[in-house]
Amino acid sequence: MLALERLKQCLLDESSKKLNELTRILSSHKWYLPSKGKEIGDIYKQVAQQKSREAYEAAYKYLLGDLDLAPHDYDLIAFALSEPIVELSGRKVVSDEKKLNELLSRYSKEIDQGKFWELTCLGILQSYFQLSDADNALDVLREFLRSKFKRIYESCGFKPVWMEASNNNQHLLSEEPL
Repeated sequence: MLALERLKQCLLDESSKKLNELTRILSSHKWYLPSKGKEIGDIYKQVAQQKSREAYEAAYKYLLGDLDLAPHDYDLIAFALSEPIVELSGRKVVSDEKKLNELLSRYSKEIDQGKFWELTCLGILQSYFQLSDADNALDVLREFLRSKFKRIYESCGFKPVWMEASNNNQHLLSEEPL
């Protein structure tokens, strides 16, 4: 768990550095950052809440075996892998070994075909950080991220801060991160 905390802190530190640098650059212009910052923050908060609900619903349908999921639903599920589905007695995608392996296999094929959405990787990474040892999926997600991250990183034209931080600290996804 110490390694997870270190990776979280590295991601936060890198994000903070980039945000401070951007704020410094933008503040030299005559833009009114506080109101724009709040406006942008409100928009992201609203979008995040909506996506969170959509991810939960997609995970619920996936665990039920719904075959009518849209392709983007599979991307959303990545953000809810460790989310307990109340309607299914708290069942999680990561707790269902068969469903988790099916999903990771789908993601692997998309990565190999160059059709993987990098934000899905962020969802997997976030879900990984939310796991506890009790979920018995830490090793599975760690191995997936470890083995596929380089390919995802190389295929992305734009690399957000979280991706750069993850790339610079890949050792934290190893079996012996220290």
